Amino acid sequence: MSRRTPVKPKFRNAPSPDAQKQDNTRRGVAMLIMLVLAGYALYNVYIGSQSVLATNAFLLNAQTAQGSITRIEQVSGRGGGNYPVVSFQDSSGKTQTFTHHVGCGRSCPAINSSTTVYYDAAKPDIAVIDGFLNTWYPSIELFGISFIALLGAGVAFIYTLPRRTDLPSK
Repeated sequence: MSRRTPVKPKFRNAPSPDAQKQDNTRRGVAMLIMLVLAGYALYNVYIGSQSVLATNAFLLNAQTAQGSITRIEQVSGRGGGNYPVVSFQDSSGKTQTFTHHVGCGRSCPAINSSTTVYYDAAKPDIAVIDGFLNTWYPSIELFGISFIALLGAGVAFIYTLPRRTDLPSK
């Protein structure tokens, strides 16, 4: 009579009830994270689309004027940076001054340099400097945040998938 040697199983054994419970908990937490991130991304897409519509409506109805960079305002603390202060004359001839909402970092325009300003004729204090990023930055930022949140939701979704048990054991 020959003696048999035990054969190693080629595939993983079924998980124990404790391991299966931990796996279900892990998947549940990942599903919750995925739903929160996806909801946040969709919210930002909605807000970003509203920003695009508002910016587009502003540009369609905006008046233009030649403005001048009068100074660079340095803001410290959270959200700090360098922001150009621009002066221009509105259609009624009144001089308007505003601090631009997009900072210029290290590459600020020169003081007394000329720039095109878009402004609302009814509310001349609402104005932007001509330029793609100067005009569209808030929308781009919201869509960028949405993209990152969707990537996070995708990674969380991968963790919600059940583990494969048909793979060979190591």
